[in-house]
Amino acid sequence: MPHLAKWNEARRERARTYGRLLSSAGLTKIGANSAAPVVLLKTLAGAHHIYHQYVIRVRDRDKLRAFLGERGVGSEIYYPISAASAEVFRLSRLLSWRSAGSRTRRARRACFAYLSRT
Repeated sequence: MPHLAKWNEARRERARTYGRLLSSAGLTKIGANSAAPVVLLKTLAGAHHIYHQYVIRVRDRDKLRAFLGERGVGSEIYYPISAASAEVFRLSRLLSWRSAGSRTRRARRACFAYLSRT
């Protein structure tokens, strides 16, 4: 692991480059409520993001993926829905949340109920 810090810094530099290029093209805003075609995710000051993936939000992701694919640029949809929209979380919200112990047990039951349906 002697090279890990150097590799991670290289990823951060590439991410800064992507951000600069997208911004200089007039395509971006930062934040979930942006009306820009490309929304960059916020990075907190002092955070050390690794950028294993460079994540953006776009209005028409399938059209963008097709455009990139035609030009030999790979892309992937890692999170097709938000975590909060996942059915397992909807089920868990139906449960009463009182103590940490009961939260854990109820979350396990909700997950089990969801996974057992298949």
